[in-house]
Amino acid sequence: MFAGVASRDPSLYFFSSRVQELLFQLNDRQHDLVFKPRKLGQKLEAPQYVFMTDEDLDKERRRIEQRLREKLQVPPVLGPRKPIERVLAKDPRLEGLHDSKLVCIDISPDLSDRKRMITVREPDGTLRTANWNERGRINQIFLPVDGRTVTMPKMFEEPHLTECLDREEYVSVLDRACVQFEPDDPDYIRVTSATYDHVDAARLYERLQSTRHFGALAFYLAWHRRIDNLLLYFIQLEKLNQAVKLIHLYRLLRSAEPVSDQTPPTRQESSQSDGYSSSSDSGSESESSDSDSEGVQLDIIRDYIENASVKRPVLELALQNFQHLSAERRRVEREQRRADGRQ
Repeated sequence: MFAGVASRDPSLYFFSSRVQELLFQLNDRQHDLVFKPRKLGQKLEAPQYVFMTDEDLDKERRRIEQRLREKLQVPPVLGPRKPIERVLAKDPRLEGLHDSKLVCIDISPDLSDRKRMITVREPDGTLRTANWNERGRINQIFLPVDGRTVTMPKMFEEPHLTECLDREEYVSVLDRACVQFEPDDPDYIRVTSATYDHVDAARLYERLQSTRHFGALAFYLAWHRRIDNLLLYFIQLEKLNQAVKLIHLYRLLRSAEPVSDQTPPTRQESSQSDGYSSSSDSGSESESSDSDSEGVQLDIIRDYIENASVKRPVLELALQNFQHLSAERRRVEREQRRADGRQ
């Protein structure tokens, strides 16, 4: 659970704009996966084909990019909420008047569910504020949220939760948890933590790629200082840019003080581009620039492996394999250019 790391509040770090941008850039952002149709029982709309000018096309691209950011917005990460139940009054004269609790709720439409006054009169005459469990059930009865049930679905209880995870239904579990629970609900933290642990143990990170939950997974692993498996995943896929950003996220969350938006990025952060492109120009200058950028990334990864990793041998071997393949690829490209020049 998020409260287990030195009792720090993850929300103080999570809502930093620098952390948010890193979480977004860590994701693959494949449009065909982000916008793929989902089985929600709704009728699919037929595709439309429209002739556009270059200006219209640019506007549409910007609109799609904005929608992509919205769909990949990571669910809020908060620490577990504190008890709010408190006694307002005690009236012994009301004891025995009823054999069940009486609940009063303010149903004013301009109040949020968290600020809405809900009180409970106990059979012994005690008047108190409702606890979190009572608030959730009463709010759902009087002001229902679409997709949420009054009682917790069985899929979030054992052994059903483990069975869902063993079937690799990670996205379904996490999506349902976002609808059913508030982000600071202990049950939400329990379910999401179990899901992230299962994904990390099985190393099935691709199941959450291009979904809003991948950033939350990366934050969870970095918060608990367990990024080695995910870092290995990025290195094996030759995604050095994401590997470096994962290390930056790890360092930001390790800091004793929450990240300030006014604090300028480090030199290493500033030197990284939004994406590492393997399709560079054919000129030697471009090749040299790519090599320099790759060298900086390798230095950052190597520094983490030597000073913070708990799986150093595995990561060192993966990095060596990447360097060997990268050098071999550049050699083949040079020979191909020389052959093309002779022709």
